[in-house]
Amino acid sequence: MKSRIWTLALILIFNAGAMNAQKDDSTKVNRKEKIESLKRAYITDELDLTTAEAEKFWPIYNAHDKKQEAIKGDLRETNKKLKTGTQTDKETLAAIDVMTQKRKEAADLDGQFMKECIPVIGSAKVAKLAGLEREFQKEMMQQLKSRRKEGNQGQRPGKGQGQGKMRK
Repeated sequence: MKSRIWTLALILIFNAGAMNAQKDDSTKVNRKEKIESLKRAYITDELDLTTAEAEKFWPIYNAHDKKQEAIKGDLRETNKKLKTGTQTDKETLAAIDVMTQKRKEAADLDGQFMKECIPVIGSAKVAKLAGLEREFQKEMMQQLKSRRKEGNQGQRPGKGQGQGKMRK
């Protein structure tokens, strides 16, 4: 039952987004907010959080997520610099060190987050939480692939379809 509700919700969100061929920044922000809302509902549902648990858990989660996004942004920035290929060996090694350090920070942050959650939601739910984000992302990607496949039926590849890159 839960999976049917999630599948329906995901299909509705992605279909609503598909109606607009041109996307502006406000639409992207709105889509991100919808996805975040779905993620919150998914995690709350899968962990079977009580109202009291949710009130304590979500501020911890949001703070953790904000820190992780900052680390991911730093990693993306460093990776972009590496992709230019214009660095000296010394600069490349320094960038690799930065990336390694950021990945360690992310792992340490995850560990700290899990430890902070145990008194709030219990160890069983924390253990389950560890893979829920990945499961949510996997389900979202499956829904997106399914929607794209349905939208591309009857269209020949080579005419702007099925070329492996998304257009903005």
